[in-house]
Amino acid sequence: MKTKLFITALLLGGLLTLGWSQNTGKPARQVDKSFDFDNNKELYLYLKFAKNIKIKTWSQNKVQVKVSVDINGGKDNEKYSLTGEKLTDRFEIRSRIKDFSKITKTLVVFNGDNDTYFSYGNNTSWSDEDGRYYMNGSFLLSSINYEISIPANTKKLRIKTISGNVEMDYPKDCQLHARSVSGFIDVSIPSNQKADIETRSYMGDVFSDLSVKTPSFGDKSYRRIGGRARIKGTLNGGGVRIYLKTHKGNIYLRKKK
Repeated sequence: MKTKLFITALLLGGLLTLGWSQNTGKPARQVDKSFDFDNNKELYLYLKFAKNIKIKTWSQNKVQVKVSVDINGGKDNEKYSLTGEKLTDRFEIRSRIKDFSKITKTLVVFNGDNDTYFSYGNNTSWSDEDGRYYMNGSFLLSSINYEISIPANTKKLRIKTISGNVEMDYPKDCQLHARSVSGFIDVSIPSNQKADIETRSYMGDVFSDLSVKTPSFGDKSYRRIGGRARIKGTLNGGGVRIYLKTHKGNIYLRKKK
């Protein structure tokens, strides 16, 4: 699929947000954690498996993470964990699923507001974040949803996920690096923000109602090889770096209301 940057508010006006509900036999497990955060360090959110990751800013110098966890219909909910770690240059919040290799790989297919899981019998397949494909494996069914509050003065933010859709309010003047393999990335940015923006989507499109200045297709900063594309642009003359990458999803740059 050809990747383009569409500067139009009309396309964004009709977007739908995926629902949070899942039909399972047991209630989802709720996790609620808060972490002290020094905004002089980078905040790194490594949430490997997720359905939706919703991020908003607030006035507190803490990071609050609320998670709804459903793994294998509730049977393996307790295998999920969320930890925070202070490192020299960053504060890292990481999710884990214990015994992941024993409870198999993940396949999540969305159908409207509900999740539909497909089983292919002995002809199953799964691809990891490096593009390697596995055949004839079993699959873990998961619906893990995040609501995250981060300080409004966060200066560096890195987000990494395999299956998660990322939907976030952009902290002003924040250096942002967000990557999802199969999910979309949706960022609301103040219209007066000065930024250097780079987006990459291997199989999706890029949409924006911001006044992003992009080069002509003949410029070296726009490249397309097969289905792959890289688009670079500036907002209000350039400034902090915003880098967004997804392999299979769309990218949305919205004007923050």
